Amino acid sequence: MRSDEIGNVIAELGDIAGAESLFVAGLTAARRAHGETHPRVAEMLSLLAVNRDRAGLVDQADSTYRAA
Repeated sequence: MRSDEIGNVIAELGDIAGAESLFVAGLTAARRAHGETHPRVAEMLSLLAVNRDRAGLVDQADSTYRAA
């Protein structure tokens, strides 16, 4: 199971901070493996943005969405 899939499950269970850690780890791995402009990086940024929105971190979510 990939970190984004586990992150989604953890977020649905209410552990937003735990999901954040997994999404950040997945984003770091995607950037390292594929470079900044790869679609996988955009996907991980989008998932991270959704999680930040769930957490009420609207400004951080907005900037993360823009980066995606």
